[in-house]
Amino acid sequence: MSFQKLAIAAVVVVVVSFIFDYLFYGVIMSDFFTDDGTMLEMPRFGWLITGYFFFAFPFVYFFERAHSAGSKVSSGAKYGVIVALMIGVFMNLMMYSLDNTPHLNEVIVDIIYTIVLYAILGIIVAYLTGLPDDRGPGKGTGGGAVPPPPSGGGES
Repeated sequence: MSFQKLAIAAVVVVVVSFIFDYLFYGVIMSDFFTDDGTMLEMPRFGWLITGYFFFAFPFVYFFERAHSAGSKVSSGAKYGVIVALMIGVFMNLMMYSLDNTPHLNEVIVDIIYTIVLYAILGIIVAYLTGLPDDRGPGKGTGGGAVPPPPSGGGES
């Protein structure tokens, strides 16, 4: 993968993550996080965006090495779920075990959100990196089974 594709895909991952996280944490879950005083009124955006980039570049870079055979949707979703299990579930359970503020139901909701978001990001990266569709002949275009090659003789 060229650096240009890596950079473009990473920037898209940052933008999509930022938008989804704003909608989830800032709009949908805002009551859970602002009522107990654990969330800042105004985030430190410089550090926030730096964190997104520190996630996005390795996420895109390792996709090329870790994607599985199959369609772009299935390989991207599988990759995203694996990363979510490694990062999202781990971090949520660690924070739950070390911090007084999160409730278990918030942790479970955040784990589910993280798995869904990373699966979507994996699918986006699969399309943006332009890696080949490994479903076999005729499958990349939705053509189904490939007919057998013509035989040399006529019918009897």
